[in-house]
Amino acid sequence: MSALFATGYAATNMRVVSKRRRYIMVSVLAIAVGLGFMLANVIMGNGAFNLDVEFTGGTDITIELEREFDVADIQRIVLEATGEGAAQIQPILGTNSVAIRMAELGAQQRQALITSITAEYDLNPDEHITMIDVSATISGEMQRSAIIAIVLACAAMMLYIAVRFRDMKIGLSMIIAAAHDVIIVLLFYSVLRIPLSNSFIAAMLTVLGFSINATIIIFDRFRENRKLAAQALKDNAMMGKRKIAEPNLEEQLDLSINQTILRCVYTALFVLVVSLCLYILGVPAIRDFTLPIIIATICGTYSSVFLSGPIYYMLVGGKEPAAAG
Repeated sequence: MSALFATGYAATNMRVVSKRRRYIMVSVLAIAVGLGFMLANVIMGNGAFNLDVEFTGGTDITIELEREFDVADIQRIVLEATGEGAAQIQPILGTNSVAIRMAELGAQQRQALITSITAEYDLNPDEHITMIDVSATISGEMQRSAIIAIVLACAAMMLYIAVRFRDMKIGLSMIIAAAHDVIIVLLFYSVLRIPLSNSFIAAMLTVLGFSINATIIIFDRFRENRKLAAQALKDNAMMGKRKIAEPNLEEQLDLSINQTILRCVYTALFVLVVSLCLYILGVPAIRDFTLPIIIATICGTYSSVFLSGPIYYMLVGGKEPAAAG
């Protein structure tokens, strides 16, 4: 590496940009496998995603039980009474109540479920069972809101990056890396059949925020290194010293990645520890939110370190643009 950066501290000495094809292939392979599982789900009639009632419309049932219960027993009763094996059953924390979400039930299915639940737990249906239908109109609005929220978040981040770095190609490389993370997390939703509910929107926005944050750390250092290199060349010329070799773009990107990788990894580990605790100790609704965050933390760190720099390198054709201000 050029003498301009000889004194710069780097935690590692990885060659990321020159080995970009292997890192890109890892992502392509992961996406291909996820798409394969998604296609298999569609062929088997399960749908590409496990959509919650907020997205598809359906029936939302709340049952206030007067004693402790087993989720497996509730699942069995629902399956026997309605024939629905994909019902989402969520105990309500701190109570003996349970929330059940499923596809819209017909009159006979409703009555069969009420009869089975009241007989099993000796309940008064008028006092202890509440059924609410979620209309397709509401679910359609929620789908549009989810798409609009994600698009607006991407646009706002693109504008911020363009202003901060004065380089649209840096912004574009960040958005491509973030899009990679969103696609990976979406495919995990499909493969693991995690319900797409209200928390899905929050999870996707969290994915975008975390991915962009880690990438900004690397490109901030890259911008600083470009300034240092330009100043070193200028000072060397003014002092009349023998001309030194200017570091090329690949060297600058690799050094910036190596100098910031520990910070990115430590941040990811902290998020992973907290998320794992929530996943292990939390109720199912919390797990449905934290599992995508765990996945996003891993692939977001991967894309920031191994994809964002190489993507930028390819966008500029391997040529060093004018130093950012």
